[in-house]
Amino acid sequence: MRVFRMFLGAALILLASTTTREVQISLAQADCTIIVQPGQSLQKAIDSAPEGAVVCLTEGTWEEGDIRITKGITLRGAGRYKTKLALQEESLAIFSISQSPVSLERLSITHGGFLANVWIVGAKVNIFESQISSGGEVGIFIVGSEDVTIVGSQVSNNEGYGIYMQEPGQITIMNSQISDNGGGIFMLNLYGGLGGRPIKATIINSQITGNGGSGLTLAGVGGAEAQAEIKNSLIYKNGVSEKCKKKESVCDGITVYWQSYVKLISSKILSNAHWGVRASLKQCGFPYDSFGGQVIFEAMELSDISGNNTMGNQDGLGNPGNHPWSRPDVPDGQVCLP
Repeated sequence: MRVFRMFLGAALILLASTTTREVQISLAQADCTIIVQPGQSLQKAIDSAPEGAVVCLTEGTWEEGDIRITKGITLRGAGRYKTKLALQEESLAIFSISQSPVSLERLSITHGGFLANVWIVGAKVNIFESQISSGGEVGIFIVGSEDVTIVGSQVSNNEGYGIYMQEPGQITIMNSQISDNGGGIFMLNLYGGLGGRPIKATIINSQITGNGGSGLTLAGVGGAEAQAEIKNSLIYKNGVSEKCKKKESVCDGITVYWQSYVKLISSKILSNAHWGVRASLKQCGFPYDSFGGQVIFEAMELSDISGNNTMGNQDGLGNPGNHPWSRPDVPDGQVCLP
């Protein structure tokens, strides 16, 4: 995956412009400020919409280049299976820089081939009942956004990570599915934006399943923290890629590096390729000890983390660390912590 090389490309994209067709945009009834029909320019509708507007898309497919949102508006479709934004190859899909909330509702965004389908930079964004799929590097790429909320949505079949977060910020994922991507969710906090602030995820009633690499990865670097609270959720059968089978990649349910803190509440971590939960420690198979965080289990039974190590890479290693799974009767390769 080439996500760490994205920032140079992002700087160039900020300078780019998109030419859209001159078409008539109809005013809407009810709470729709503007209604856009297939064949009309979505970007023109967004550009002409006032702050706080609701831009409604009817049933149909829009095949456009970059879609840029730089103001607080709602982009609402007729349903994720009815309204589709089929972005052209090498397009950015949604690029959002806004001080006011942006909402993406009841639509499908697919086929963006350049870096990410939905790119969120420094904005508060709500994604409701939508599908982000078949993208290039990443389904949703988040940089330094204070608050991103994903509810009742699916992020799937993206070449890279389903969701990639970098720098301090907060994401809440509820009643959603992150599945069949190159990797599940990756959270990286490099020095906390030089302010030491954390990067946070709250995951509730959701599923992270069938991804090629690890389900959830956290890395807090340079004194900054990465934090996640996972409640009533399922992390299942991640690590299905050939690289995992050949032991070329880390393919756990949850992997924690450096200053990472995870709280697991009434959740299940089952049938992942390598460890269920693993810290970056020598005893867990890493070349050096780098983990200085903590993993807390609340209302968790032994059976809630089970059936992992499906590749057998951890056979004979037990379940090292000070936690409930560190006992002889638990099959090898479920949990490895300090």
